[in-house]
Amino acid sequence: MNERDVLLNELAQGPRPMSQGIGWFDSLGQEQQSEVLLFLRHHCAQARAVAEDAPESIRRAGLRPSVTPIPFPVCAARSAVPG
Repeated sequence: MNERDVLLNELAQGPRPMSQGIGWFDSLGQEQQSEVLLFLRHHCAQARAVAEDAPESIRRAGLRPSVTPIPFPVCAARSAVPG
């Protein structure tokens, strides 16, 4: 695993605070952010995330409970994050 993979894994499992992950992600350039999001999309597909996972994911991400999750097929249909 490379440094990015370790960081993302630690963020997902809790040893690193999400605020540290947000700061790291914000420090990346647009192309690097797109690469990270594509990498995470692949892992979401491998995890077989389902709609029932959304409320807990929203809570753990610190998003407002009123946020509308984007269905995974919509995310998977995109090859890159729009700029």
